[in-house]
Amino acid sequence: MEKGVKAVSEARTSRDIATQCPAGQWMAMNAVAQHGVSIAPACRTFQISETCYRYCPVLSDENEEIADWLERLTANKRSWG
Repeated sequence: MEKGVKAVSEARTSRDIATQCPAGQWMAMNAVAQHGVSIAPACRTFQISETCYRYCPVLSDENEEIADWLERLTANKRSWG
Protein backbone atom coordinates (compact mmCIF):
# COMPACT_ATOMS: atom_id res chain seq x y z
CA MET A 1 0.00 0.00 0.00
CA GLU A 2 2.88 2.37 0.68
CA LYS A 3 3.96 2.18 -2.97
CA GLY A 4 0.54 3.46 -4.07
CA VAL A 5 0.64 6.26 -1.54
CA LYS A 6 4.15 7.20 -2.60
CA ALA A 7 3.07 7.31 -6.24
CA VAL A 8 0.14 9.56 -5.35
CA SER A 9 2.28 11.91 -3.27
CA GLU A 10 4.94 12.09 -5.99
CA ALA A 11 2.31 12.76 -8.66
CA ARG A 12 1.16 15.90 -6.88
CA THR A 13 3.31 18.95 -7.34
CA SER A 14 4.71 20.68 -4.29
CA ARG A 15 2.63 23.73 -5.23
CA ASP A 16 -0.58 21.64 -5.05
CA ILE A 17 0.43 20.20 -1.71
CA ALA A 18 1.38 23.57 -0.25
CA THR A 19 -1.87 25.26 -1.30
CA GLN A 20 -4.35 22.49 -0.50
CA CYS A 21 -2.90 20.67 2.49
CA PRO A 22 -2.39 21.67 6.12
CA ALA A 23 1.17 22.55 7.16
CA GLY A 24 1.78 19.34 9.12
CA GLN A 25 0.71 17.21 6.19
CA TRP A 26 2.91 19.16 3.81
CA MET A 27 5.93 18.88 6.13
CA ALA A 28 5.40 15.13 6.58
CA MET A 29 5.09 14.60 2.82
CA ASN A 30 8.21 16.65 2.27
CA ALA A 31 10.13 14.59 4.84
CA VAL A 32 9.04 11.36 3.12
CA ALA A 33 9.77 12.58 -0.41
CA GLN A 34 12.96 14.55 0.17
CA HIS A 35 14.63 12.74 3.08
CA GLY A 36 13.44 9.14 2.70
CA VAL A 37 11.73 9.04 6.10
CA SER A 38 9.01 6.40 6.47
CA ILE A 39 5.42 7.60 6.66
CA ALA A 40 4.73 6.50 10.25
CA PRO A 41 7.72 8.29 11.85
CA ALA A 42 7.08 11.40 9.73
CA CYS A 43 3.48 11.51 10.93
CA ARG A 44 4.51 11.09 14.57
CA THR A 45 7.14 13.81 14.21
CA PHE A 46 4.67 16.34 12.82
CA GLN A 47 1.83 15.10 15.07
CA ILE A 48 -0.64 14.12 12.36
CA SER A 49 -2.42 10.82 11.81
CA GLU A 50 -1.55 8.63 8.85
CA THR A 51 -5.11 9.19 7.63
CA CYS A 52 -4.45 12.94 7.52
CA TYR A 53 -1.19 12.26 5.70
CA ARG A 54 -3.00 10.34 2.96
CA TYR A 55 -6.04 12.62 2.68
CA CYS A 56 -6.08 15.15 -0.12
CA PRO A 57 -9.23 17.17 -0.75
CA VAL A 58 -10.58 17.19 -4.27
CA LEU A 59 -11.65 20.71 -5.08
CA SER A 60 -14.43 21.14 -7.58
CA ASP A 61 -15.65 24.05 -9.66
CA GLU A 62 -18.88 23.97 -7.66
CA ASN A 63 -16.97 24.74 -4.45
CA GLU A 64 -15.36 27.74 -6.11
CA GLU A 65 -18.74 28.98 -7.34
CA ILE A 66 -20.25 28.64 -3.85
CA ALA A 67 -17.31 30.54 -2.34
CA ASP A 68 -17.81 33.35 -4.86
CA TRP A 69 -21.51 33.56 -4.00
CA LEU A 70 -20.74 33.69 -0.28
CA GLU A 71 -18.15 36.43 -0.74
CA ARG A 72 -20.58 38.54 -2.78
CA LEU A 73 -23.37 37.94 -0.26
CA THR A 74 -21.24 39.03 2.69
CA ALA A 75 -20.01 42.08 0.76
CA ASN A 76 -23.59 43.13 -0.03
CA LYS A 77 -25.03 42.35 3.42
CA ARG A 78 -22.41 43.71 5.78
CA SER A 79 -24.81 43.76 8.75
CA TRP A 80 -25.18 39.96 8.64
CA GLY A 81 -23.12 37.83 10.97
